[in-house]
Amino acid sequence: MNQLTKMLSNSAKFNSFLGEIKNKKSPVSLTGLTDVMKGYFAHATNEYIETPICMITYNEIQARNMVKHIEFFTNKVVFIPKKEIVTYDYIVDSKELPYERIEALNKLQQNKVDIVVTTIEALMQGMIPKEVLYKHRIQFQVGKSYSLEQIKNDLVHLGYVRYDLIEGRGQFSMRGGILDIALNERKGIRIEFWGDEVDSIRYFNLASQRSTEMCKEITIYPAHEFVLEKPTKEVVQTIIKQYEGKFEEVVKQDIEQIENGDYISKIDKYFNCFYEKRGNLVEYIGKDNIVFFDEMSKIRARAKNIIEDNCNIQNMLIEKEKIIPEAILTLRDETEVLEQLENQKTVYLEKQDMGTSQEVGKISQNEIHFLTREINYYKSNIEAFLEDMVTAINEGKTVIVLGRK
Repeated sequence: MNQLTKMLSNSAKFNSFLGEIKNKKSPVSLTGLTDVMKGYFAHATNEYIETPICMITYNEIQARNMVKHIEFFTNKVVFIPKKEIVTYDYIVDSKELPYERIEALNKLQQNKVDIVVTTIEALMQGMIPKEVLYKHRIQFQVGKSYSLEQIKNDLVHLGYVRYDLIEGRGQFSMRGGILDIALNERKGIRIEFWGDEVDSIRYFNLASQRSTEMCKEITIYPAHEFVLEKPTKEVVQTIIKQYEGKFEEVVKQDIEQIENGDYISKIDKYFNCFYEKRGNLVEYIGKDNIVFFDEMSKIRARAKNIIEDNCNIQNMLIEKEKIIPEAILTLRDETEVLEQLENQKTVYLEKQDMGTSQEVGKISQNEIHFLTREINYYKSNIEAFLEDMVTAINEGKTVIVLGRK
């Protein structure tokens, strides 16, 4: 725990807040907080109560700002952005967003995260169920034997693409008895076999190809979140049955692509044909989090706009006689999402002093008001900075100056 976080133990209001949470008296409202202080309080709550935090905010700009503030205190924070749902048949070259999502989900699965930051839109979107995504993880252990052919098939199933030499995430290579798998843009894992038996496992740098450390075992997680639940032949039969007599030419072309292995670009369109059930981000985050709602009124307004935009997209596609992607139809109402979270400890974060908070149809009597403010710019005016510091010290305030490398 750093010195700045330790200082909060001297705050009667913060200790009162911790007492409310520990005694399960939620929801609790914290008002008068700037954005920096919201991130600070989320981190401090995790430190003092040792419980994971999920922070939900109203848009992605605010979410990324929150992550930036929290990263000052800890690197165990991830941002899970919304899915970009494709409404037309075109190829998207950028894979940054899907990689960002799966890396965050994998860290959650590995319990490497203390604080998750996401948006109401990401929570409202449908996803493949968690048990489907993580059903076929690959575990390697020194001294155990494996079928190399089966490993290749399993890696492809998890979304990895075979290359002669791996250069980036989502890739693997097999050369003789050496299996290389990229874990991200910088780091890979090298597994050396003696026959069918794992002889050694080591991490290595993708750029230099130099080994960095040895390990005894490793688990390989999915490279994307479109792991198939059933064979493509079964998917095709479901699509044929569901769309019989509708959009024949389009469906025929889509089926040909799916049969040729290009199924990922069709999952949003035929989501319910690929997966028996749908999940959402709440089940990935888990039930043991303390949930922080950042500006609840803005969250609810944003959710309303999302539903309206979703309806407009559907109407536009109907007018143009296009197939409505089933991933769009899986969008949940914000009320349904909030009901999933209602049994978890809840904290409302507000910049303004709201009086008695009225959120999600409930009244919170546990409101604690703080007086905080941000000074955004001193620029090069060091004299103004020093003058403010002297004034604060003369008023008996504690002054801490923070900086980044």
